[in-house]
Amino acid sequence: MTNRLREDNTCLNCGSIIQIRYCSQCGQENIEPHESFGSIVSHFIQDLLHFDGKFFVTIKLLFKKPGFLSEEYSRGRRTDYFHPIRMYLFTSALFFLIFFAFFAPKQGEELVVDIKKNTDTTVVGAEKILPNPKNEDWIFKGMSDKVNQLYSEDDPRGKQLLWSVLDNFFHKLPYLLFISLPLYAFYLKLLYFRKREFYYSDHAVFLIHLYVYTFILLLILMGVTKLLPYIGIGGTGLVYLTFLIYAIFYAYSAMRHFYKQSRKLTILKFIFFNTFSFVSLLLLFGLFFLIAFIQA
Repeated sequence: MTNRLREDNTCLNCGSIIQIRYCSQCGQENIEPHESFGSIVSHFIQDLLHFDGKFFVTIKLLFKKPGFLSEEYSRGRRTDYFHPIRMYLFTSALFFLIFFAFFAPKQGEELVVDIKKNTDTTVVGAEKILPNPKNEDWIFKGMSDKVNQLYSEDDPRGKQLLWSVLDNFFHKLPYLLFISLPLYAFYLKLLYFRKREFYYSDHAVFLIHLYVYTFILLLILMGVTKLLPYIGIGGTGLVYLTFLIYAIFYAYSAMRHFYKQSRKLTILKFIFFNTFSFVSLLLLFGLFFLIAFIQA
């Protein structure tokens, strides 16, 4: 899928006059800057296996100038920067590779699990089971059997089931984040509905840059927390707090720079957006954990 050509023959990237389709100075295609979702996916397929030095320049600008890359992309200035879809794929793959290798819980490690004993359960022998309604269907029965295993201290399958659920859930996290992105873009579209110059894809690209920044920041945080014990420095709680404050300030700065609204209005929309996003994320976490539990 290719965007249609612009009627204006002035290159959006360098300002040169374009004779046919591509700029003779910088090589950028003279197409409409607002991409459709299909066009973004097309770019992803074409560029999936390519990687070049633009990535490091792009990452530097991503941290140095919040919201700048999203603004450049929206304006059609793209040749000098790494494509946001490629950035997302690379950084997310690197993040989850390191997370699963060094930070995700592994079977055999000690877990502290406190399963709340509800008073409304029925006791049969030494086991606790879920209430058994009449005409219990197979889904409820399957989940009931699994909960019985978790409740039973004598059943060795309980710990194995717990690890299976956790492993299943952690490996679904990339899908959870991928699903959350278009939902959050919809929230931004609602919050900035009066800014008609921004298409849905512009909000999505803004979030992709924010996700990429978050992945890299978390990688740095994981590295710092692993390094601190080796150099004899404690206070990981302070490190987490510092990174959290920095991430919040960065996200606010990116939103204000990209959408160009006043501080008060940006703060208000920032609070609304993060509240909606947090609630949605909790619901998604619950849904994905339930799916992981059923599939375990």
